[in-house]
Amino acid sequence: MFQVWTTINRILAIMSGGLLGLVMMLAVIDVCARIFFNSPILGVPDMVTVLLPVFIFLPLAYTEILGEHIRVEMMTSRFSPKWQTACEVLATVTGLIVLGILAWQGWSVALGSISGREYYPGLLRAPVYPAKTAIAIGFTLMWVQLLVNCLRAISRLFQRLELSPQ
Repeated sequence: MFQVWTTINRILAIMSGGLLGLVMMLAVIDVCARIFFNSPILGVPDMVTVLLPVFIFLPLAYTEILGEHIRVEMMTSRFSPKWQTACEVLATVTGLIVLGILAWQGWSVALGSISGREYYPGLLRAPVYPAKTAIAIGFTLMWVQLLVNCLRAISRLFQRLELSPQ
């Protein structure tokens, strides 16, 4: 089951990176067209603005799976393994609360944007609701991954408590 979860998140991260590459090429072509032909491509800045959340939020859970989010361990590195695990449980529970609120509100905003068929006000009528939905999906996937990490940390904590002398 975890392999399927990891594969889904890896595919989302790869798709996000591929889309970022395409948007970067489009931006370069737009800049070159503006400099050399004094004729920029219509709507490129609008599309970049609308697609930015896709690049940022969809790979969040995969980055957490790989353990590559920024961590500051200045204090906890001096703790015993049992206390380090307890701090990890506390951090993931805090993350679950914060990301739960963000996912809940993200879905509220995304569903409102979908029902209102919201568009970015620019030269090109770029729909905003796919980007807002990507934010909600990204927060939800990250919340699920934090839940998995929290359960693993709790399991490790109980193993350490059983192994430690009374």
